[in-house]
Amino acid sequence: MILAGTAAFGRSSACVLRDGALPAIACEEWFSQRKDDPAIPEQALAWCCTAAGARLQDLDWLVFAEKPVQRFIRILGHLARGFPCTLPDFVRALPIWLGDRLWLKTTLAARLRLPPERLLFVERPVAQAATALFSSPCRSAAILVVDATSEWATTTLAEARTDGGRTRLSMLAEVQYPHALWFVQEALLHHLQLPEAGGVRWLAALGAHGDERLRQQLEVLVPHLADGAHALDLRHFRLRHGRARFSRRGHAIVGAPPDRRHGLLDGSNAPRPADLVRSAQRLLVDRILAAAEALRRRTNARQLCLGGAVLQDPWLAGEVLARAPFDEVHLAPLQDEAGCAHGAAAYVAHVVLGQPRGDFALLAPPPPPLPAAAAGEVELRHAGRATRVAAAAAALAAGEVIAWVESAPEPTLRPIGRSVLLADPCAAAAIARLQRVKLSEPFVPPMLLADQGFCSLWTDARRRAAALGGLASVTVPDALRARLGNVVAPDGTVLLAAARGPLAELLHAVAARNGGPPLLAMSSYNRAGEPPVVHAAQAIDLLRRSGATLLCWGDTLVSSASRLAAAGT
Repeated sequence: MILAGTAAFGRSSACVLRDGALPAIACEEWFSQRKDDPAIPEQALAWCCTAAGARLQDLDWLVFAEKPVQRFIRILGHLARGFPCTLPDFVRALPIWLGDRLWLKTTLAARLRLPPERLLFVERPVAQAATALFSSPCRSAAILVVDATSEWATTTLAEARTDGGRTRLSMLAEVQYPHALWFVQEALLHHLQLPEAGGVRWLAALGAHGDERLRQQLEVLVPHLADGAHALDLRHFRLRHGRARFSRRGHAIVGAPPDRRHGLLDGSNAPRPADLVRSAQRLLVDRILAAAEALRRRTNARQLCLGGAVLQDPWLAGEVLARAPFDEVHLAPLQDEAGCAHGAAAYVAHVVLGQPRGDFALLAPPPPPLPAAAAGEVELRHAGRATRVAAAAAALAAGEVIAWVESAPEPTLRPIGRSVLLADPCAAAAIARLQRVKLSEPFVPPMLLADQGFCSLWTDARRRAAALGGLASVTVPDALRARLGNVVAPDGTVLLAAARGPLAELLHAVAARNGGPPLLAMSSYNRAGEPPVVHAAQAIDLLRRSGATLLCWGDTLVSSASRLAAAGT
């Protein structure tokens, strides 16, 4: 049985499930080279089929993670309630929906050359709930999805039960549009003039510099309701072109937008942006925990699976993981369209068709081979695993930045070790160079890569699933905090991911050379605002532009002859 899952109109993604396993998942931006490409993921789907050893025509089912008609009805209702003020939005939206989106089944069948009867549609909240469940080890669990908007639901309470090998997924309750906690994050990003792509990570990093002194002041933005529900006070928000912004009344609560001639940590801005962000994060955590408490009362479950775009904020996710009233809490590693694509396929495979589920793993084929020769100053050298690790360790111990590519890029919004830039976290100059490559604000530290043993030391059993996926922040032990000052946030937290395979060997090789802990700073192998590197030519071009001294591309070392010699090879 071969199923494909797809999700579009955001960071479009596709995946293939073969007999319950996940051999490939990809994002359309990898191939179109358009950052956050929202188009139908035709190229991503074709790549996934090839990686899974199948053709498009071999698909038994293609599942799309949205029901377009329901979303169109929701949008029309919003436009009608706000008329005539929403007339510009109506003029903008109508051609889009009367083009391909409203007739998506016909469009997909024609573009992908599949019979329409093989196409299925699953609501986005169901897909998010399914990926939260089937990416965890849980067989029966409560599920909480705190998401952006698609059809109607924004926060969803669900329950999964497995009896006799068959999984049943029940939707218990939901908070509907326009009362989305995501709108608070979106309005904050606009208010602080932060980028939407990856901006939630910037919010988390900024919040680490603030305190919660504005928490009570922000209470009016999202009033708490009975039984764990919540609602936005819409007088404080404007919803234009599908985006949330603070209204004039909202600015009376959060203050005027900061003067970006000064830094966001500059005391010239009042109220301080960092205090505003941390207070808003605490407000969202309280609302999510209230929903989790209500879900515990409804289901009496011991395990909780979390998913949805709001939990892309690693500090927020870490707080919910630590305080949710369940014995075990698991956070989905895929939380945007990639998660929807996986969840849509997994829901049909395991719930509708009753296929047995296997262990979840984000697999990917190795990168394509590099050409035999490259122009100019770069040199290619095929090397065994031990040689690659030794060369990379020598460069890192010398305070250099290197690139490490084991397979196709990460489908997640944060690196997990597939295609990354690495540096010694104790070397201030290397961390500064890494941040220049990523065009990051100084307050946005890179992630830390650690081996399984360190991850276990820094996390308890309830938080471990998130820490190993690099999706939630963890507290650094006091003994290491001073030494890792370049990557530790002011509140003592870092983002932590677990290394496997050659990367785990590299950690210990670097530690043996410089006498430090087996840790590396890590960031995805791309420049800010650009899609991930997929092709060899892109990888070599970025090597030149990034200032990295070495690229480990599969089983090939790429560098200049002089740099290879300096790296000890």
